[in-house]
Amino acid sequence: MKDNEKLNEITEKYYLTIYKYCLRRTNNEHDALDITQNVFMILLEKYDNEEILDVKRWLMAVAKKRVERYFRDMYKTRSMFIDDELEEDIQSASYNPFEEFSEEEFEKMIVDINSSLDEQEQKLYEAAFVKKVDYSEIASQLNISATALRQRISRLKKKIKEMIQMMLNCICLLLILK
Repeated sequence: MKDNEKLNEITEKYYLTIYKYCLRRTNNEHDALDITQNVFMILLEKYDNEEILDVKRWLMAVAKKRVERYFRDMYKTRSMFIDDELEEDIQSASYNPFEEFSEEEFEKMIVDINSSLDEQEQKLYEAAFVKKVDYSEIASQLNISATALRQRISRLKKKIKEMIQMMLNCICLLLILK
């Protein structure tokens, strides 16, 4: 059997299996298709140079590595933007439309928000946003996955935004009642 025929046979036999694996792991059809296509491109490149004894196992191993790379790349991209997002969110949520507020009053608001965070949230905020420790290091220190860390950071951002919004609403109400 010619190499092209053999590659077509392998692709027909295992494409759906690899795609379903990638889809289960990424939970995204487009990314799963991209990764699956990438796996079979690697097969095409390596097939002449390597003797692959167990094709399915080899394909699954390549798919697993590609999915891991996908999450690593996604994690790096997300961690680059999350700091900027939080800073923008805090700035927009704490924007002072009233000129009579002083910097001291806003600094007090930040202190109040910080004091309303529990100890674990304060440590997470400091590590992620003040010291800008790498997320993989923080996840390792907390003994949690990168996904769990992203969820905690997302919840922390939401909590801070809600507290800022609540404080601004109270301030606006006080100004109206003056």
